[in-house]
Amino acid sequence: MGAKRSSSEEKGKNYARQQSSHYPPPEYQQSLCDTAQAFRKPKNRMFDSEMSMYLLGTLNIDKISQLIHHNNTNHQGSTVEQCGRLVIILDARKIYGEYYKKSSVLKEVIEAVEQLEVMDQVIPPPICKCANED
Repeated sequence: MGAKRSSSEEKGKNYARQQSSHYPPPEYQQSLCDTAQAFRKPKNRMFDSEMSMYLLGTLNIDKISQLIHHNNTNHQGSTVEQCGRLVIILDARKIYGEYYKKSSVLKEVIEAVEQLEVMDQVIPPPICKCANED
């Protein structure tokens, strides 16, 4: 089972995104930051995998790549470390009968994060309001 991809995949691998779809609108930025906590080092290890699964909801490559990119840009995140957390989350989802081909999911996520980084050179990313709280 692969993670779902948004409609952008259906349009082929055309990664030239328009400004309006490249970054979420300001009112969505806080929600994005809150959800991106699923890939940051947890402050409370007790609810680690369970809370991360809850925060992520349905797995979606575009959403996951935006979250990882957000953490890289605003919270000193590392794509490699966050992909390690993604593997833990994918493994934890097995208890719910969800099975993923991890190598495929990771490849797609890394490619999507790299495309967001390329777009950053054209359109600077918005700065997260809570970036200084880390």
